[in-house]
Amino acid sequence: MKKILCFLFSLVFYLRLSAQAQELEQLRLNLEKLAQFKLMLSQMKSTYRTLENGYNAILDVDKSTFTLHQNYLDGLLLVSPTLRNNPMVNRIYNSQQQLAVDFKTLLRELSLSNVFTTVELSEVRTAFYAIEEVVNTDVKLLVTVLTPNKFRMSDGERTDVVSKIKQSIDRQVLKLNVLRDDYYKQMILRSQKKRDIGAVRKLGTIH
Repeated sequence: MKKILCFLFSLVFYLRLSAQAQELEQLRLNLEKLAQFKLMLSQMKSTYRTLENGYNAILDVDKSTFTLHQNYLDGLLLVSPTLRNNPMVNRIYNSQQQLAVDFKTLLRELSLSNVFTTVELSEVRTAFYAIEEVVNTDVKLLVTVLTPNKFRMSDGERTDVVSKIKQSIDRQVLKLNVLRDDYYKQMILRSQKKRDIGAVRKLGTIH
């Protein structure tokens, strides 16, 4: 009986030791896994910080690039004082005013000469109105080009437009000058012919 009891006690003690050993082994494995998880977590945090720093750096560059681009575009909406004070601009405005003055002078002198019919004087007005329409359209474009926040254009591009406008108006000035010279020649010839006819009639009356 005693031997049986000793055997049972030995068996129970052995089983307890075996169970404790298994628990200790499992605890060791759990600690190793925990250490591995901590290491993985640390690596993930480090990788995330690297990615976040890289993303923020790229974002800052994008913001800087966008700001520079936006400033450039906003700058294109502005008109520099140098361009507004360009001598070509004043010449364009002066040409527009001078055209109107020259036409009024021409029409008045042709009317006072009494050698042109009403139809011919109307033709003169029609020719001038065609010239005036082109000039007025050019000047409106000039005003728009010189007005801030209308077009996104560099000073060089605006200068090119101003130059083309001046060339167009110069052509209209030339047209009016040719028209005026032609009518002045006709006026001189007709006036001379009218005087000659008058002189002949006067001589005929005397005889």
